[in-house]
Amino acid sequence: MTGAVLVGVLVLQAALTVRLSNSAFQDEATYVFAGHRVLALWLHGTPTYDHYSSYFSGAPFLYPVVAAVADGVDGLEAARALSLMCALVTTVLLYLVGRRLFDPAVAVAAAFVFAVAEPTLVMGRLATYDAAALLLVALAVWIGVRWSTSSLPALVLMPPVLVLAIFTKYAALLYVPAAIAVTAIAVARDRGRRPALIHAATVTGLVAALSAAFLAAAPQLWDGMFSTTLHRSPGGDTRWEVASDAAAFVGLALLIAGVGAVLYCRKNPPIPLDATPRPLRILLAVVLLAAGLAAPVNQILTQTTQSLHKHVGFGLWFAAPLAGVALMGLLRTRSWWRVAILAALCVGLVWNGMTQSARKFQDWPDSAEVVSTLRTMVRPDSGRYLVEEHEVPRYYLRDITEPYQWIGTYYFTYSDRQGATLTGLPAYEAAIRDGYFDAVVLRYGPTADLDLRLAELLDASDRYELVGEWPYETAFGAAQWQIWQRMDR
Repeated sequence: MTGAVLVGVLVLQAALTVRLSNSAFQDEATYVFAGHRVLALWLHGTPTYDHYSSYFSGAPFLYPVVAAVADGVDGLEAARALSLMCALVTTVLLYLVGRRLFDPAVAVAAAFVFAVAEPTLVMGRLATYDAAALLLVALAVWIGVRWSTSSLPALVLMPPVLVLAIFTKYAALLYVPAAIAVTAIAVARDRGRRPALIHAATVTGLVAALSAAFLAAAPQLWDGMFSTTLHRSPGGDTRWEVASDAAAFVGLALLIAGVGAVLYCRKNPPIPLDATPRPLRILLAVVLLAAGLAAPVNQILTQTTQSLHKHVGFGLWFAAPLAGVALMGLLRTRSWWRVAILAALCVGLVWNGMTQSARKFQDWPDSAEVVSTLRTMVRPDSGRYLVEEHEVPRYYLRDITEPYQWIGTYYFTYSDRQGATLTGLPAYEAAIRDGYFDAVVLRYGPTADLDLRLAELLDASDRYELVGEWPYETAFGAAQWQIWQRMDR
């Protein structure tokens, strides 16, 4: 029975995921493009013209390469389909783990809570690291729980999978302790405290050793790991903004999980009693709930909402079984008001996931028309193109341009005709005055203040003309694309 329900949950998850539509997100374009460049380096010795490892939040030769292979088969939709497959398998692994630690009914309820959540839907539709990294974390937990009655399979398979998860996306490191703790609790239930301690210590030691070996073989990853994860600079968001965003994404699910944790720790939990002693049940509930809160707390402390809508999905995977306990607890006695509450909570979870994920896919404008216009303007191996979020057209037009032809609006240095090296606005001013750019694309997004100044310079210049404007509207408001082209006299 629960197997059939699980299939229904997966169908619902897939349907809610594929309905999300937009052109390539900046991160997608960056990672898939990098994967193509790494592949070209491996296969043909072509330079990448970039140091991806210095600022990527995962090893550039892992997920980006796999995504680029999928992209080469059928474009961005194939790369996104890869993420959807990862997300669906992750839901199945949650069900399998929940079935062994709790019971089948709780497991399928947990799968539902996770499957319809905003982070799950977004991760399953974006060609970024997250879905693959979470799949690996989930796989490691399943390995440890599945073979909790015997040492060798878990100790051989679990550490390398966790290490692969860490280097697929460095933020997965935050969930390694929870993964080890959950599997150790399963071992303690099945074989006792001493084997559980040995399991935890051995897996921890092997993960540390394998990670050190990985970094020794690829020391260039240190810079990216340090700057993006281990020592990330504080962001500019308020703690309230981070907390409210986290609540919007997974607040209802975590609230239900909190209720489930209390119920599960009672002497008579609302699920069939198993062999798990109450102290272990309390410990398991604490670990799962703490994992669920890890990303919100971490990003509240660092004051950044960046990628929060995806990171909270990692913790939700751990906390979802507790939410399943609460939902199934409502069916302990079949009174109409309990069924009504259960139905309302399920509808609320689905509605929240649908609306929040749809809003997230409205965070950036559709670039299709702009890219189509640029395709008629760019020239291979020559020409310089200043574009806000240049990663997107660079990805779409990689077949006819080189990476070094694209310049962004976040940082720019320019040597003027007198030989002076300029940065920031003076660099853009001098480059426009000299007609350095063949085309300039503004969208008044993250660098809107600079764009306004650049538009004034371009309008006042006799070197450029406005060739097109495309109004758009995102979740942040209305704006417009502009393409300026140099007039060759």
